[in-house]
Formats: sequence, structure tokens, C-alpha cells
Amino acid sequence: MIVYEDESLIVINKPKNMLTHHTKYDNSNTVIDALIHKINVDEFEDKSRPGVVQRLDRNTTGLMVIAKTKLSYDSLLKQIVDKSLVKKYLAIVHGTFKHDSLVIKCPIIRSKKNTTKMVVSDDPKAKEATTLVSVLKQKNDLSLIECTLVTGRTHQIRVHMNYLHHYVYNDPLYGHDDGIKNYDQFLHSYFLSFNHPLTNELLEFKSSPDEIFNSVIKYE
Repeated sequence: MIVYEDESLIVINKPKNMLTHHTKYDNSNTVIDALIHKINVDEFEDKSRPGVVQRLDRNTTGLMVIAKTKLSYDSLLKQIVDKSLVKKYLAIVHGTFKHDSLVIKCPIIRSKKNTTKMVVSDDPKAKEATTLVSVLKQKNDLSLIECTLVTGRTHQIRVHMNYLHHYVYNDPLYGHDDGIKNYDQFLHSYFLSFNHPLTNELLEFKSSPDEIFNSVIKYE
């Protein structure tokens, strides 16, 4: 699971069926549970999610970074705010596209009808959300796309693709079950880059999706 580790941070390749941290609905095994002994917990105000600067949904796989220290946490959080920390995802979605790339700029807010979901909305309280999409492959009325997050809202890619009626394949919450059991959405965090909090060295990481993902549309 650990891809890179030093005294400041840990980069992991998160597997399926694993929460990033405990929630009010679920306290099952999490990324933080697995790494808590490596984190300087006492430095963090929020002891329930120390070092978490980005979060992946339970069944979204791939790369994420966890800060070991408050200094690293503050640096990585600043890089997210100033958009120098880059996150790219691979997704398989329903339908095909007329263009090779598009920019989705639609604000997101929590649904009033179903509080487990987020929705695109013109509500003044909705938060700005921007996703850059590049179409990589199209096959059998499905598309493999690369999504770069300009903002990092909850469920952002899944919500934006739902809004465009290009539902993420096998997504039980924003699309529908496509017959792949115990897998859920075909969404993988495959690229992550940021400047090291201490050395300012640019670090870049890549992760290929698993065999089940590649069996639908192969990446590379």
C-alpha cells in the first residue's frame, strides 16, 4: 500500500473497500488506522483524521498523500489551495464524447433530498467545482477519461459526470450497478505531484488501475 515514505509524509496506493478515516456512519478499518503509528498525532488538533489533506471515497482506488507532521500538513494544504498539488484520475464512464477535452465548471452542494449525495446546483451556498476532462479511449459506448481536479469537492468527478449523463461505470450512488459485484465505481487516482514540504523538490507518482478496471477498457 505504501508507495513512498520519509520523515514528513507518506504516499499510498489505496485499495478498494477502505475508508480514508472514520465517519459518523462507519468506523471500520481505515487508512488512518493503518498508518496512525507513523503519524505525529499530538501535533494535530483533529485527532480523528491527523495528516489527512485529501480524501478518497471508500471504493475509489489509487494515490493519496498523508502528512506525518503539522508542518508537512500545512505545506500540502497550501499547495492544494494554490493548485500546485496536482491530482489526476482515470474513470470509465457511460457514453462517448464528440470532443477530446472539456472543462466542467459547475458548483456543488449537498443534496437536500439525500444527504449522502452531492448535486450540481445554482444555490448561492454551492461551492465552486472545476474538473478538466481528457478523453483517452472510447469503446462499446463507454469512454476512458482522465480527470484533473482544479478543485477538490466531495464526490466531484462522480457528481460532474452524473450531471453530464456520463455516469461513472458501475457507480451505485450516482449511476447504476453495471454488474461488477463488490467493486463499485471505476475511478482511480493515478497521478499525484507536489513539492516536498521540506526540500521543495517536485515529487511525482503514477499508479496503474487494477485488472478489473483494465478488463473493461485497458489503460495504456
